[in-house]
Amino acid sequence: MSHTEPNGHQIFSEWSLYRKVVENDYMAHTAIAQAVERALGGAPDAPSVLDLGCGDAEVVYRLAESLPIGSYCGVDQSEAALDSARARLERMLPALDFEQANLLEFVKTTPRRFDVILCGYTLHHLSTEEKRDFFRFVHRVLNRRGVLMAYDAFHSPSESRRDYLEAYIGWIAEDWGAMHPEEREAIASHMRAEDKPETLDVFCQLAHDAGLRPTRTPLWSCDRNYHHLVRITH
Repeated sequence: MSHTEPNGHQIFSEWSLYRKVVENDYMAHTAIAQAVERALGGAPDAPSVLDLGCGDAEVVYRLAESLPIGSYCGVDQSEAALDSARARLERMLPALDFEQANLLEFVKTTPRRFDVILCGYTLHHLSTEEKRDFFRFVHRVLNRRGVLMAYDAFHSPSESRRDYLEAYIGWIAEDWGAMHPEEREAIASHMRAEDKPETLDVFCQLAHDAGLRPTRTPLWSCDRNYHHLVRITH
């Protein structure tokens, strides 16, 4: 599940629903931002940052005051998301630009290079072959010694996709108490139609096959092991 890429904007077209997920920290944006901040402590001074499927730039917004960012590019298919990200960041970061684009097409075609790429709750909407292409394109777009920080949804090796969906949707029903029943059902319907998570091992192997170097032990994992933050270097 994601806010915008590639089809997530259909369930989060009402920003109140997306903000409700974030503000109740159901997908652990607080812990993820903290882990990203720790991991980027050794990044180049004032790195260039590409934020794929940026939404309203929640994680970068949390990082902007504590990490020096030289330039920022946010990519999302939703114009509303980009407008929100721009409004949040324009007084915090010195060099901003935004691209309304599909993330896979952007990394395939952009001539630009970046020190840091963030990609959150987005890649599980891609097929395995599309993920393979994504990592191949990222290898070209990342500067030498650059880092991709990918936080996303995964299923365990013992689970089928169906098992994963039943367990995750059950967790939403059980613990996402601030959501109205129709909101929970909208998210569940979206997941059934769009989610294509990998196991952590397969995800890391796809990155490795593209010439990248994934750290196979996640920098962070949620209590239920549905979400991981993976560090992948050039």
